[in-house]
Amino acid sequence: MKRARKDRQKSAAPKPTDDDQLVHELRLEVKRVITQASPTTYPTIYARLQDVQGYQQVEDAIINYVLHNNVTPGAALAQLESTWGEI
Repeated sequence: MKRARKDRQKSAAPKPTDDDQLVHELRLEVKRVITQASPTTYPTIYARLQDVQGYQQVEDAIINYVLHNNVTPGAALAQLESTWGEI
């Protein structure tokens, strides 16, 4: 007895939205800014960037700061260094 073949439809990947593009561009800018952090310029941030979890925390914090305070990623990085360095 032959088994009936099931029609398998490939699910198409969702099309990126304008918001997806903006998030992607923001993450790229955050990455560019983060790579400029050194032990001398941003010691607290630099220490957190030494593992994947720390990188993710710094990236998320910068993105949140940018979105809530309408500042550049560079300004957010400097403010976070100041804030986290006091803790």
